[in-house]
Amino acid sequence: MELEGGMWLYTDRTGLGKNGYPVHSSIYKNLITNLPTQAMEFPNFPFPSDLRGKFIPWQKVQDYLFAYADHFNLRKHVHLNTDVASVKRITTKPVSSGDAHQSPNRPQWLVRTTALQGGGSKEKVFDAVLVCSGHHSVPHYPDIPGQESFSGIQLHSHDYRHPEPYTDKRVLVIGAYASAFDIMKDVYSHASEVIITLTELDVLGLGEQYKKGLLPHNVRTTPFPQAINGSVVTFTDGDTLEPDVIIFCTGYEYSFPFLDASCDVTVSEGKRIQPLFKHMIHSRYHTLMFIDMVYTPIEFSIAYLQVPFAFKILDGSLALPSEEEMNQETEADYRDRMAS
Repeated sequence: MELEGGMWLYTDRTGLGKNGYPVHSSIYKNLITNLPTQAMEFPNFPFPSDLRGKFIPWQKVQDYLFAYADHFNLRKHVHLNTDVASVKRITTKPVSSGDAHQSPNRPQWLVRTTALQGGGSKEKVFDAVLVCSGHHSVPHYPDIPGQESFSGIQLHSHDYRHPEPYTDKRVLVIGAYASAFDIMKDVYSHASEVIITLTELDVLGLGEQYKKGLLPHNVRTTPFPQAINGSVVTFTDGDTLEPDVIIFCTGYEYSFPFLDASCDVTVSEGKRIQPLFKHMIHSRYHTLMFIDMVYTPIEFSIAYLQVPFAFKILDGSLALPSEEEMNQETEADYRDRMAS
């Protein structure tokens, strides 16, 4: 990236960026945050007072991040236009007694980077790696038989930018959570009709809103698709529809292609990183941690709270349970969450 800001750096481009790498940002032109500013800010750096309690356009969030970087003089520490090509666990070099790296649970890491401008690769050994790459860039698609046969336009919300291309189109929005609702609000005034699919877990209550007439006049809900055949989408209740456009608002997957096999990290069905203790700490290699990787994070406070814990683990002031104990607690927590 050419600037700090991560996914809050808007670009009209989709697919590949100017540098030939996949576009990271999922921001669309008219995006307004679905959280108020006090739920998003770093605790030590509030949003400007005139924005307190407001839902704001993405430009204001970008301005906030730039101001944060300037206030804490962070820019000099950030290497922009740099791709992390690989992270590899390496055998710890011999150390003196009492050194933090004497434990096999605290390996070092060989990191190879590539400059996006001018090319050239570099390798450097680090005592610890904190993965802060986010998880709103690799689209997740549901398994709908025949999806590849659809004869109209289909895209993921990651690639949605403007409502104008969907003028007078019948738009099927697959998904019924935040991004689906937000994109519906952005596109309905241009589209001829917007249809939102629902599952049994209708978190936002869109089905009830539709029944009560609370959705826009050209917006309705329908059950989840069962199959797609050419131009025809069949739903689980047997009804059919011929949309012009399908927008998949079906979330994202965790993806860490830069982590070498030696890191011993797996991602199950794109949604669960293992083996992580407290959704953050590699239970075997304690010098590898993941920041802000909870599935539904609250920007940016989770990262702010996690980093001090990471530092305490690295300096040895916070002792961790055994690998077995961490894994057992993690599995118990996972089972409880899946059952609730």
